[in-house]
Amino acid sequence: MPRTSLQPAYLLHHRPYRETSSILELFTAEYGRVAVVAKGVRRKKSRLQPLLQLYRPLLLSWRGRGPLYSLDQAEENGAMHSLAGISMMSGFYINELLVRLLHHEDAYPALYATYELLLQQLSQGDIGAELEWLLRQFELRLLHDLGYGLNLEYEVETGEPLQPEQRYHYLPEQGAFYWQESGVGVPLHGATLLGLASGELNESRSRREAKQLMRRMLASLLGDKPLNSRELIRQMM
Repeated sequence: MPRTSLQPAYLLHHRPYRETSSILELFTAEYGRVAVVAKGVRRKKSRLQPLLQLYRPLLLSWRGRGPLYSLDQAEENGAMHSLAGISMMSGFYINELLVRLLHHEDAYPALYATYELLLQQLSQGDIGAELEWLLRQFELRLLHDLGYGLNLEYEVETGEPLQPEQRYHYLPEQGAFYWQESGVGVPLHGATLLGLASGELNESRSRREAKQLMRRMLASLLGDKPLNSRELIRQMM
């Protein structure tokens, strides 16, 4: 039976399976999202249960032919990222995005690196307003790797460079169009798109518009089912 050995991974989600087992959704460095059965992990004396925690870097081995594999071995791969409060809720949010949007066994090495860096940043404690920008960076990378990268530099119809104080409408899968009263899409200013491109969203207006844009972009992929983590964050705020 084929075996994959000691792959760097994080646990994204788990759910009960039969009487004593769980199905684990993993995000791995080389294989992307992988689903495995952890047999007997819900028994009180299971040696794996304390190890298989959210935000803990792991080395995992599994066997089988998929799409649901059997977990074979688990080891620590570094210190656990300790998240609390809004940082923990943000961790739930990014995990839920990955479970909902990634296809099984498609590799996303750049996204994996971004995910790991974000966990490190979230574990640093009170990061205040920086949190919004960290989440936008992750969402940008996720959309890009899924094939839905944003046009952040030019107006669609004319090809003219975006102007910071010019108002636009942003249409998913198309880009920014000059503002019209009857326009559709997400209304925003050029500064917001340019800030996303450069890595600087310093103004509250740009941070607010970027959040609205990302929510619209992700909604087109998520469909009608709401994100559970988003409701948890709303209740904490």
